[in-house]
Amino acid sequence: MKALLLKHPFFVALLPAFFVLHGYASNSQYIKFNNILPLLAALLAGTCLLFIILSLLLRDARKAGLMVLYCMGFFLFFGAIYDFLKAWSPWKFLWKYSVLLAGFVLVGIFLFFFIRRSKSDMSKATYFCNLLFLIFIGLDLIKLTGNLWTGKKDGAAVAAGTLIIPAEIQKPDIYFLLFDEYSSSKCLKENYGLDNSS
Repeated sequence: MKALLLKHPFFVALLPAFFVLHGYASNSQYIKFNNILPLLAALLAGTCLLFIILSLLLRDARKAGLMVLYCMGFFLFFGAIYDFLKAWSPWKFLWKYSVLLAGFVLVGIFLFFFIRRSKSDMSKATYFCNLLFLIFIGLDLIKLTGNLWTGKKDGAAVAAGTLIIPAEIQKPDIYFLLFDEYSSSKCLKENYGLDNSS
């Protein structure tokens, strides 16, 4: 098993799988499993296409895998990186889009040439990334199993649900209008078990 994890960059497929599974594990009470499959398929297709292109440029699967990890990691977790910098960075310029994107491109160019010229076979980095994502996916599967077993609701949707004012309490004369897509009654009934006929 260790030889396989040292040799092959499985993390190229494990990264999008972790991203989708983590989101599903946090919201498993609100969405059906088959609703995440199109997103997973699209992310896997995009990741594999990028992997093929970088494999042709770098002529090494492990090196291409590490570049894919950098690019797709930034793509998938850009929102989290932006929110983290906005909340914690003492310098406002760090979370500007122009700085983040320019930094991503510059670091990406440096990383590409560094990996390309490196004499290392990148087997240790490949092993670490494979193991890391297998552990992350394993932890999310444990969390998901626990949530489905206990019926526990998790994530931000629960926190938002606790803010509903009970019917017997007089509500304030304040309205928050959010113009967003509203699902049809059929969709709400089938996917969320909500009867919207009233």
